[in-house]
Amino acid sequence: MISPYRYNDAWDDTISLFIQSHNPYDHYWSRSEEYALAIVRQQAETTPRRRFLDLGCGRGRLLRKFAPLFATSIALEPDPARSQIARHAAASLQNVRVDNCYLEQSPESGFDFVLCSHVLQHVPVGHEQALLNRIAAVLNPGGMLALITSHSMLPHDAFKLWSPEASGVVEQSTDQMTFDDLASRGSGAVVPTHAFSLQSLHTALSAFQIVRVHCFHALHKWNPSDLVFRDRWINWPGLQGSFGIDVLFLARKR
Repeated sequence: MISPYRYNDAWDDTISLFIQSHNPYDHYWSRSEEYALAIVRQQAETTPRRRFLDLGCGRGRLLRKFAPLFATSIALEPDPARSQIARHAAASLQNVRVDNCYLEQSPESGFDFVLCSHVLQHVPVGHEQALLNRIAAVLNPGGMLALITSHSMLPHDAFKLWSPEASGVVEQSTDQMTFDDLASRGSGAVVPTHAFSLQSLHTALSAFQIVRVHCFHALHKWNPSDLVFRDRWINWPGLQGSFGIDVLFLARKR
């Protein structure tokens, strides 16, 4: 039996403080995210728009952006309090249902598009592949996955801790064992994060054809190259993977 899940709200406070203390210039963080979500929306508009799944929807922040594109939308959130907030957020939307459960507990399938945003990086190592396999199982053939997760700028995966300090949030490296322990307990203000290399995500998504990869949230300080919006140039051939703490994979089920 799957134990009841409670999301640690202190993590949201730490993440908000991280953004405030690391944003390279005003409004970059939100602009960077909106640019990535626009790529997701563009892809969604070109696929069959019958059934949509928002996996790990949290408080339903993205439902308003994507549910109206589809005839039917299902959102899954295992935290009872957050799923209730998501229901309120979706109350004015047509043909949207929010279920308080994990994906493996849901009987729903036959989706044309699945959005999984900022879930994978908090899953203990060894469980992420099972989650991706389950996503593939509930997608229709040719269905699309938009996966947004933390990105390692190294040629291998990295494990990080975001710790609130008096001066802001400090990021430090850790090992897999510590990450797994903190991710499993889900307590405290320190946010454990699994940052995936591009190669490891390509490998994990072997059941899919990769359509597009987009790195974003590049937190280096301003430089003259930012006269071109940095989320464009950091994804140029030869540079992609070297910048950005987050990544979007658009992938089609084979």
